[in-house]
Amino acid sequence: MDYQNKKKISPLSIFEEGSKKYQKFDDFIKKQSNNSDIVGILKRYGKSERSLDDIFGKLMAAGADEEASLKVMSEPKLLQKYLDLKQSGMSDLEVAMVLRKQISRY
Repeated sequence: MDYQNKKKISPLSIFEEGSKKYQKFDDFIKKQSNNSDIVGILKRYGKSERSLDDIFGKLMAAGADEEASLKVMSEPKLLQKYLDLKQSGMSDLEVAMVLRKQISRY
C-alpha cells in the first residue's frame, strides 16, 4: 500500500464530514416529516415524526445498514410493517431480519 499518496485525515476534516452527514440525515427526517403517508402511519401507531430518529437508531443498532434503515423510514409499507412487528412484541433484531428480506425485494 502506498502510504505517501494517502490523503491526510485531520480531526477537522472528520468533524466536517460528520456535520455534512448529519445535515443530510436531518434534511431526510424533515422530508419524511412532511410526507402525509408516513405521518399518517406514525399517528395510527401513536407515534410522532420524532419517532423516525428512534426507528433509525434501533434498526442500525440491530444490524440493518444505513440504506435499509432509511428505506424503512421512507417507504410507507415498510414503515407499517416495522411498526406492526414491533407492536407484536418482536425484538429489534428480529424485526431487522424480517425487514432485510422485504427490502431486498424493493
